[in-house]
Amino acid sequence: MVVACTSVIYADGVVARSLTCVSFLLAIACTSGLNLKLISYNVYSKRIIMIVGFFIEIAYFIAIWIVGDQIYEDFDSSVILTKWQIILLSCITGASMGVHNAVAKEAIPNCPSTTVMTMTLVTVGQLFAQTFEYFLASKKLFNLRPCILSNCSNIEMDEATTTAYYNSMQTKYNDSLSKLIVAFKPLFAFVAGALVGSGATYAGKFISLIIPIFFTLVICIDSLIKVYVDDKATKIPTYSSVTEEKKTDIEMEGKKEATNKI
Repeated sequence: MVVACTSVIYADGVVARSLTCVSFLLAIACTSGLNLKLISYNVYSKRIIMIVGFFIEIAYFIAIWIVGDQIYEDFDSSVILTKWQIILLSCITGASMGVHNAVAKEAIPNCPSTTVMTMTLVTVGQLFAQTFEYFLASKKLFNLRPCILSNCSNIEMDEATTTAYYNSMQTKYNDSLSKLIVAFKPLFAFVAGALVGSGATYAGKFISLIIPIFFTLVICIDSLIKVYVDDKATKIPTYSSVTEEKKTDIEMEGKKEATNKI
């Protein structure tokens, strides 16, 4: 909303923000299309497809690094959004974000939003309010009993019903708190990453891109190791997968070896 309002008030920023959004959208569409094509072959696992996507993201990081070092200049903050150098870099950066989002959403089950704006903040805000109210209700400081507004304060419940009500509020509080913690993790990671990233960018300019490149490579290497281990495990025949005839031969060999040892 702030970006939208700023775009209207400061018209020179419309082109920069619009092209960045278009780059973000096109990168998501192209990456999702590539993922679907690779999946249709029924040859590559999700891990391999994820690795391909993350290597594309790394390629975007390298492009930002090279292009940025060649064309970036220090501009006045009042005119920075009108410079084609900034627009180009923002479009490449937006495309890299689009690739990351598309790959993460496809490859990671129950993946939280990888962007903090809108849905993550909405989810955290909703869960915080619910958790707080359930906590107050469980401590008898807030009333969440169903009633008509005119007689909410006059409702009386027997002891068993009252106990069940407060127990249910405690259960809902615990459940809501656990969901809040899960939803807050990407927000916390974003804030921590923003602080570290802004400091690194200020100190090292485009060389600071080595940080996300390193972490993305770690993810890819870890996935490659797991693909290798899983592939190797599937090639080892298990006793349960051997035919009855082979089982008999294996058992006889085992008996012969035991007899020879004796």
